[in-house]
Amino acid sequence: MLQNIKDFIWQNSRIVLYGTGQDAEALISYLPKNLVEKLEYCDQNAYIKDYKFMGKSVMTPVQLSEMESDVAILVSSTGYRHSIYDALVKLGVQCRKIYFNLLGFNGRINIEK
Repeated sequence: MLQNIKDFIWQNSRIVLYGTGQDAEALISYLPKNLVEKLEYCDQNAYIKDYKFMGKSVMTPVQLSEMESDVAILVSSTGYRHSIYDALVKLGVQCRKIYFNLLGFNGRINIEK
């Protein structure tokens, strides 16, 4: 499963990680630096405040929906993935561009990097 995520990031020229919570932090900790550097970030909390995650500005879902069509989206949250998907589709994001993290870290994962 982790290899599928790595491949998804590698195969896309632009990739946005949706979510900046615990699942995002855990997922990033298992990714090599060259893949982490490719990531841009989006979170609905960016509506409330401007903030950075992993040293990069976090965009709102509306800003994400206005991006060019070549952007792929990796939803980091396992618990909110369905509501995030629904919200993105309502904003006009093509569902074929959305990929899900299904690893469910919950702070206790033991997998090979």
